Amino acid sequence: MEENKIKVVLVKHLYCIQKGRGTFETYNPTLFEDHIKINKDGKEYNLDCWDISSGAEDYSRLRPLLYPNTNVFFICFSISSRDSFNKCTWWAKDLTEYCPDVPKILVGTKIDLRDDNDPNKSDFVKYKEGIKMKDKINASTYIECSSLLNKGVNDLFDTISIFSDNRIQSNCNNKNHKENKCIIC
Repeated sequence: MEENKIKVVLVKHLYCIQKGRGTFETYNPTLFEDHIKINKDGKEYNLDCWDISSGAEDYSRLRPLLYPNTNVFFICFSISSRDSFNKCTWWAKDLTEYCPDVPKILVGTKIDLRDDNDPNKSDFVKYKEGIKMKDKINASTYIECSSLLNKGVNDLFDTISIFSDNRIQSNCNNKNHKENKCIIC
């Protein structure tokens, strides 16, 4: 079986990625790296997933050190949280500043909570709004998913495999330094 390695950086925890391991955990560490193997079309993909958003203020100086060699950024938000949705603009700007050539995928999560007929959920982010945000932040695509219902998860893995197959590599430049350095904290 052919093997491919891809580095995925997540903005907001994406439980759908855990589904690739067959788990659904509710614990969300401040900063974590997860290694997941998936099989798609006879190819094995080794995903190195980095969640960078929890405790973002505490890690603001360290966060850009995780960006080099990233194949794709997933900017995730909960469709039930306008605050989460509105922060996508800030995250896209930050990622673009350091890695302008790395594709961004906008991901709306928790779509199992959406019921368009429920008046109590009228403030939930609609699909059309996700598409508009995708255009606003210049993301490559917009995907919605529910890890609880396992809905849209295959779309995520299809997208990951496409970027791996294209071997998109980042061209991240640290704007404050002219040469690469190793920093041990």
